[in-house]
Amino acid sequence: MSDDVHPEAPQQPVPPLQPSDPLRPTPEQLAWQREGLGVFFHVGVNTFAGLEWSDGTLSPRIFDPTDLDVDEWVRIAHDLGAAYVVLTAKHHDGFCLWPTATTDYSVRASLWRQGRGDLVAEVAAACERWGLGLGLYLSPWDRHAPEYADPARYDALYLAQLRELCAGYGPLHELWFDGAGSAGREYDWEAIGDLVDELQPGAMVFTMGRATIRWVGNEDGQRIRRHRILDAECRELAAGGTVGVRRIHRLAAPVTAEVLQLEIEGEGAALDAACVHDARGIVVPDLSGARPALTTAPDGPLPA
Repeated sequence: MSDDVHPEAPQQPVPPLQPSDPLRPTPEQLAWQREGLGVFFHVGVNTFAGLEWSDGTLSPRIFDPTDLDVDEWVRIAHDLGAAYVVLTAKHHDGFCLWPTATTDYSVRASLWRQGRGDLVAEVAAACERWGLGLGLYLSPWDRHAPEYADPARYDALYLAQLRELCAGYGPLHELWFDGAGSAGREYDWEAIGDLVDELQPGAMVFTMGRATIRWVGNEDGQRIRRHRILDAECRELAAGGTVGVRRIHRLAAPVTAEVLQLEIEGEGAALDAACVHDARGIVVPDLSGARPALTTAPDGPLPA
């Protein structure tokens, strides 16, 4: 055998850096975007106190809608052309719209249905009847739970709530993890993501954790360039720029959904239209008779 030492192979020149491939949506993200429209349902103890947010101290007994018909809610979303609905199962006040085993601050302690109701189950059943996807919003920030002061204890409670929702109500189209109130707070997103992957791998995840869809960055509709409202004869009743959560047009005379048209020129974002409910549990304003609009690109821009 030769004692010759084989020289090391010469180093190959490092190829120049290439631009990374452009970001592309997954098939699931693309399908979600093409759906275009979802409808948000938000009702809770705040509805009966005249508040948008509360601090978790309102009595659960005040939750008692007298004429609640979720089939009507979901039918309206269906007639508007929505592909899915999102129900706020728990907002920042911590009140749960399902009879959770994790807290006494839920519909179980309310007067509604004599404490035996489950609003999440009712909405899920209505979605199945009308062929719409079901999304659920579960606020990480909880102003009622005493466990919130202890991150480890609260993470366990939150995971238990999420497991109840993910395991108990069939396939979920979307899960909303709202970031409001959570500045500076880290939740156990690894465990949360694992649980979603285990129980609802097909759900789109909004904005926190292993998010697959994200907030546009504002609640002022900044991905909408302009819009206008028309009557049945296509006469313009009102027009403006962006549409936002608190932007209201006060029309000169009352109109009904049968003669109201809304044209929106946007930039490709999906739209979640929020429905407000009164203390009866009825959607406000009355949208009975509403019909879906065309979602194809217009031939030209809306009039300025």
